[in-house]
Amino acid sequence: MVKPVYLNIERMDNAGTRIIVREKYDPEVHDQGQIYGRASFLNGFEEIKLYPGAFVKAGLQFDYGVAQEDLRALEVGLMADLYAKKVPIMACTSNRQFYLNLYVSYMFGSRDLR
Repeated sequence: MVKPVYLNIERMDNAGTRIIVREKYDPEVHDQGQIYGRASFLNGFEEIKLYPGAFVKAGLQFDYGVAQEDLRALEVGLMADLYAKKVPIMACTSNRQFYLNLYVSYMFGSRDLR
């Protein structure tokens, strides 16, 4: 799901008075010096778009522990996300359809052996 970002933009009205207006961010129109601040997170909910996709995750988990009650595990793996079309995540950058992630996970705790 992607929701547009709304910002408070500083403008001059017809009388030459500085006013603050809420506008959807467009990197082609808005300059960093015009941005007064972030608008409410609730702005733009009616414009949410879905970007369907799929993901694949593969990993190896190594369990080790001194006692059977102890849980110690290390997992390393690879995740891949693929979307039907490019997802507009960041402005002024090349957004992609495919994202690849490497991960390492460490788990610790105790097991209940009742």
